[in-house]
Amino acid sequence: MRRQEKEAEKAALDATPQVEHPRQITIKKGTHFDSDVDVKDVPEVPSRGSSWNISRPAGGRFLDHDPVFSLGEKYLFLATKRGVHVYSTADSLLVRTLFANPNDTVTSYALSSTNPNHIYVAHSAGDIILWDWTSGGEVLTIPSKWAIRAVTIAKVHRTEYDTIFTIESEKTKNGVRDHIVARHVLWKAAKTTEMSLYRWKRDDPLLFLKVLDGGNVIFAASAKELVVGSDGHHHGDSDDELDPIKFKERYTWREQPSTVDITCLDAEARPRHTDQDVKRSDKLGQMKYNLVYGDAQGSTYIYEDILHKMEQREQNKKLEKSLKPRVDRWHREAVSTVKWSLDSNYVISGGKETVLVLLQLETGKRQNLPHLTSAILSLTVSPKGTSYAVHLADNSVMVLSTSELQPKTNIPGIQSLFTSTTPSLLPQVPTITSLCQVSDDPVDAFGRTPAVNNPHNPNHLLLAVPASQDNSVDINSPAPAPFLQTFDAFTGRHVTRQALSRNLAITANIGPDLTKLKEPNVTHIQISANGQWLSTVEEWTPPAADVDFTVYTKDKVVSEQKRRLETYLKFWRWDQESDQWVLETRVDLPHQSPNNPVANRVFDLVAHPRLTAFATTGQDGVVRLWTPKTRLGDGTVIRGAKGEGAISWRCSHSIELENIPAVGDAGLDFPAVPAPTKAKLAYSNDGSILVATQESSKAYEAGLVHFFDAATGTLKYSEPAMYLGGLIDIGFLGRYFIILSDDLRVWDVVTNKLIYGFKLRIPHKLTPMQKTAMSYLALNVSSNTFAIAVPKTNAGTADMLWGPEDLFSTVTIFNPARPDPIISYDTASPLTALVSLTGTSGFVVLDASAEYRILSPKNSTMSLSSTVNGEPLQIEAVKEEEDIQMEEDDDDAVPGAERGDDEDMVDLMNDEKRVVRPEQLAGIFDNGPSFALPPVHEIFKSVVGLYGKKATA
Repeated sequence: MRRQEKEAEKAALDATPQVEHPRQITIKKGTHFDSDVDVKDVPEVPSRGSSWNISRPAGGRFLDHDPVFSLGEKYLFLATKRGVHVYSTADSLLVRTLFANPNDTVTSYALSSTNPNHIYVAHSAGDIILWDWTSGGEVLTIPSKWAIRAVTIAKVHRTEYDTIFTIESEKTKNGVRDHIVARHVLWKAAKTTEMSLYRWKRDDPLLFLKVLDGGNVIFAASAKELVVGSDGHHHGDSDDELDPIKFKERYTWREQPSTVDITCLDAEARPRHTDQDVKRSDKLGQMKYNLVYGDAQGSTYIYEDILHKMEQREQNKKLEKSLKPRVDRWHREAVSTVKWSLDSNYVISGGKETVLVLLQLETGKRQNLPHLTSAILSLTVSPKGTSYAVHLADNSVMVLSTSELQPKTNIPGIQSLFTSTTPSLLPQVPTITSLCQVSDDPVDAFGRTPAVNNPHNPNHLLLAVPASQDNSVDINSPAPAPFLQTFDAFTGRHVTRQALSRNLAITANIGPDLTKLKEPNVTHIQISANGQWLSTVEEWTPPAADVDFTVYTKDKVVSEQKRRLETYLKFWRWDQESDQWVLETRVDLPHQSPNNPVANRVFDLVAHPRLTAFATTGQDGVVRLWTPKTRLGDGTVIRGAKGEGAISWRCSHSIELENIPAVGDAGLDFPAVPAPTKAKLAYSNDGSILVATQESSKAYEAGLVHFFDAATGTLKYSEPAMYLGGLIDIGFLGRYFIILSDDLRVWDVVTNKLIYGFKLRIPHKLTPMQKTAMSYLALNVSSNTFAIAVPKTNAGTADMLWGPEDLFSTVTIFNPARPDPIISYDTASPLTALVSLTGTSGFVVLDASAEYRILSPKNSTMSLSSTVNGEPLQIEAVKEEEDIQMEEDDDDAVPGAERGDDEDMVDLMNDEKRVVRPEQLAGIFDNGPSFALPPVHEIFKSVVGLYGKKATA
């Protein structure tokens, strides 16, 4: 009978004429799909205007670039690839953003040396834009025929204009060749003169550029060689400076090979101050130039008066040893940044040890500032020498006082999982950790960021984030995420950050055998419907080096690692007083299989849409429902620290899914059943039904979906063949049940019909694990829409050769009742999270470059703030003390501030914008105790009188 039904169904499908969209298919209860069911490709979105908005990208990683202080140290300049952000050091808030062109990215930036209100920003396309950062206006665009890697600005002696020094890359038939280029900028006349001062003839790129003493000395370096250009104490008039030939001929270039890999560099110019130096100043010059650089092995090399010693060596080869540096060894790994202090008495360095090291040169003593929670990427000393700006690998910047080393400013960005598709130019030294963790496939570096929207505050995203992400280390695996970041997606501001698992913030991050210690990874995160409870799942796998001695053959190391996998289910309560999540219950190995000791992972975690409850499923093939319970001791309620009843979480129901026949596993020493490889859960919108499905390596019943009573855990019915395989996610939207797998299927569970289905053209080169990591399903109840995201490539066909830089994601939004996509959008890089906004219509799209966009209907009230979204800010022009100082309005000039009510009403009639002083509001509300207050309608009338405006005839 079943075979006849299938043949009749297939004949009916074949006889149906081809239409633009997939046909509806009626599936009788208990019947199965053939694998050749007609599921069409996703139709293209019509070219007509969409009813949805796509915000401009926000967030992003700060560039691996030294932070820049304003001259008065009131502002700090930080850049992402989308633009340069101006932050206030007083309150850590964003003041303005100087956006790059949509199809361009920022590569470097530097303040003007002649006008502190101007900043130069270099872009990947080759242009340099001069901005007036106080007003946000462009002053001048300077074109370049080559790509620009580094920019520094100097005011050349005997001139009154800026000279831009850059490292630029020229593409030739012999490869890429770097140039050191100088440009004189006469911005008032909109005129520039350009000249190439030095052409680098080697294949390895120039990485660092430092210009000292008004352009008299130029330091540049690749990973293996140091380049020094000096003008030989050239003296001429200002007209010679504008002549490209004369300006180029003034420099003498010297090259100094390095025996180590240079990873960072800094240089300074100091007047000669000792008696011996002053006596020889005519011979040696008025200035001496000091150099310091760090290497990939963790050492710093200090050269004092290096230019003079290089000149001496040229005159007398016997003085070769005079160029020998002073070497300091403290860092265990590569030095990320090194700087001279303003007084030249200290050398400050930082690296992956999360420690800021200050070396006093005169005594050789060190002062360490440990436990900065993340690796140090770069460092800047402020113009007055009173502050250090430290850029950390968790995408944050901290400003420390130099006297007390106490933080004064903290500017965190979004800290979600970041994957760079551009290889680092810095030299790398293989370590035990990197050799053990590197995957052969760079696509494995793309992972998921567990994320959820807070229903108590829809503006906030809760993200599981890594402690540190260093772009200079090419390890093809996602960083573990042991921290929780609360991020306001609509203002672009960090809110809070706390630990969800044990971490290395205040402990050593390296073991006795020099292997990097690995932190637990939070794989799932969900929040209850009332926003008061948070549930997380974390995993920790011991390194292979820690378990290889327990097995007699190397091929069993992976099985031993799986057996020792630690899995925890945690329940957190929101504490209003401390503004953080407090751990209430931890469940160890919540899904440990009794038949297979290596099967204990948790596959999915979902929250009940109405009640305070959660559900999980895992490798043991069991669904568990978790509910809170008040703790009792001897029949009485156990009180918490604040007197309330203490809450613990328990498993209220355990539901075993389909039984899979036992099959011996040749990779184990004992027989075991094949554990499920995937499993997903979903609640109906009213919380009455819980749906579960799972897959295993042995497809005994493909697409089998179980429907349970969510209150009692009893099975209502099971439906086979609802999908073919490759499970990714499932969800409910009203009466519609959506399944995302190798294809997309939308079912009407009331009529038991397949409404429509689409094939997903995913690149064949991706493994099932990679496909699952980069595919998403999100459902928005408010707008009755759902969004899917699948990986795509820029290659012409799926079988062409492509790399991780060619990957991106396509986000498509549907109405479950209609097969026409509402909107489709291609991201710049693969997604790491797709989150539905609770209580409003829209989705947040977060990609692997840590940038996010908000997709929402045009009639939605939710949008990015003006600071995040790039709209011009209405602030006064900035002029700091001595050079730049913020102008403020004088409150005493507010009309009607000290006058009577009648005069105030006259002002309201004449002024479009009313300014109300706090004293005026205090006069209305501060009228004694609450019982003595006037009626509410009188208070309301008084407030309206302050803010309102009289209607005109």
